[in-house]
Amino acid sequence: MMYQLKKNFRSRWSAVMFLLLMVFGLGKSSDSMAAAQSPTVPVKSKYLFGSMETGGRQFRFVIEVLSPTTAELTSWDEGNMKFKLDEFSMDDSILQFKIKESNAAYKGTRSDIQQPYTGDWTQQGSNIELKLSNQNDQPQDQPDEIWNGILVAGPQKLNIQLRGYLQGDGKIRYYFDSVSQKAGGFVGEGTRDGRKLKLVFAAIGAKYRGEISENEQTVEGKFTQGVAYDLKLNRAKELAVLNPPKRPQTPKPPFPYATREIEFRSNDDKIKLAGTLTTPNEGKKFPLAILISGSGPQDRDETLFDHKPFLVIADHLTRNGIAVLRFDERGVGKSTGKFEGSTSKDFARDVEAAIAYAKTHPEIEGGQIGLIGHSEGGYIAPMIAARDQSIAFIVMLAGPGVNGEQIMYSQGRLLGQAMGAGEDELKRIRVGQELAAAQAKKLGPDEQLSKRIGGMVDEVFESLKQQGLIEDDKENEVRAGIAANLKVMNDPWFHFFMKHEPAPSLEKVKCPVLALNGTKDLQVDYKLNLPAIEAALKKGEHKDFVVSEMDGLNHLFQSCKTGSIAEYGEIEETFNPKALSVMTDWIRGKVIRK
Repeated sequence: MMYQLKKNFRSRWSAVMFLLLMVFGLGKSSDSMAAAQSPTVPVKSKYLFGSMETGGRQFRFVIEVLSPTTAELTSWDEGNMKFKLDEFSMDDSILQFKIKESNAAYKGTRSDIQQPYTGDWTQQGSNIELKLSNQNDQPQDQPDEIWNGILVAGPQKLNIQLRGYLQGDGKIRYYFDSVSQKAGGFVGEGTRDGRKLKLVFAAIGAKYRGEISENEQTVEGKFTQGVAYDLKLNRAKELAVLNPPKRPQTPKPPFPYATREIEFRSNDDKIKLAGTLTTPNEGKKFPLAILISGSGPQDRDETLFDHKPFLVIADHLTRNGIAVLRFDERGVGKSTGKFEGSTSKDFARDVEAAIAYAKTHPEIEGGQIGLIGHSEGGYIAPMIAARDQSIAFIVMLAGPGVNGEQIMYSQGRLLGQAMGAGEDELKRIRVGQELAAAQAKKLGPDEQLSKRIGGMVDEVFESLKQQGLIEDDKENEVRAGIAANLKVMNDPWFHFFMKHEPAPSLEKVKCPVLALNGTKDLQVDYKLNLPAIEAALKKGEHKDFVVSEMDGLNHLFQSCKTGSIAEYGEIEETFNPKALSVMTDWIRGKVIRK
């Protein structure tokens, strides 16, 4: 019943649902630490530990110092995910680093080596205080209570964990983890009264009500997040750990083709973009496909839940005679610049810079350069091809044919249905989205939402209440959801996304077009978008296009059961082989010389 907006998913197109918000959130920081504290030690200690609470969620970080200039951060509350620290430096008084792939940065100072570094964690426009203390040994998470269970929400089965820590006042503070989704640290406000457990997780708009058994080994209760689900928890001795996911399609070297690290400059912004160019071994000049990623800060492989779909696509195309260029988006990986505040128009300029670079490369056939765009990239490709008649072809993978506002409403209904929401809940989602969108339109993307958000939340909430769409005991979670949606919407990217119409660009495209969409795509509905794409191409009197649905595939072109976002990480397949073949054969038919 949950969605993600973080390093491994990052799709802003799903950021206005009623589901679980997994983001380095917006809110006030806290010095509370759920892990046992170790005494501070001099700067040469190998480990640092810190904790911050923001937006109803706790993040606990362990930093392992590997050398004076290299370190690795482990995020306990994101399934022990590891992040390489860029530009890391530490001395007796200053600690600083960046995480380029998550667009985060930290700088802390201290006046005494026995004290923690104190500074701000900066991410997504927010500054959150974070103290990092030296540790004698590698920190360990030591809850006083651990409860595990399986939440069956429609077709989904999620491994759930509840951690409890005894406080100085004798009360236990609980944190909720979705282990399957590598998301945790959601603060539980509430009580344990005898055998009754009543918790509210405001950050995700959820609550849990349960009764602890006499032997204190089980809890029988209901987890409610829009819809109520039975959730039985069992006492555990150890924290839940998931085995690394299997990704059998991820290519492994040695490769039967050449792989080169490349760099080029964005046309307008003087940003350095870094990527990979793969070229077949046989031949001198090759047709080229430039890959354009979906929404959110994406690396060159479009890494997602440990899947690397762009690496899989590049490998398949290059083995079949087509060179591929893929690159880290601005502000991500090895590319410079700032991702936040950029729009699809900015990303289109970056792709145009890649085209210009490719035309100068001695191994690329300048007249045979095409574009493959996934999701958001699926409408960036026509934007470029409409004004650049040199583009040889475009492939739209789950690309939209309607504006972002329609996409948002479609997602709300489809994702809600997949999670078992009834018509009343679906109506609340839709009305809530419409009201939040109307409020967001009143603001320019550069205005400070923080000055007005309280009143805007009140206005949306009261309208929902007057329409009878809010239950009496859900005020806090509904208000939290409204605030989260408004924060996402008050962004230059989202303002562009809401208003942009793909049709005018599609009407001007003259090169061959292949548009593919999975029938179980709940993010870009094929029934809504493929007809719109086809209608626009026909209106432009286009003669060479294929618009096709792919049976049983989701938004990532994986074979799936439901299309739910929760399945993405559970599925071993990264990109359906049939879809790969359809795309490759079509491209070869357009650019490979007989």
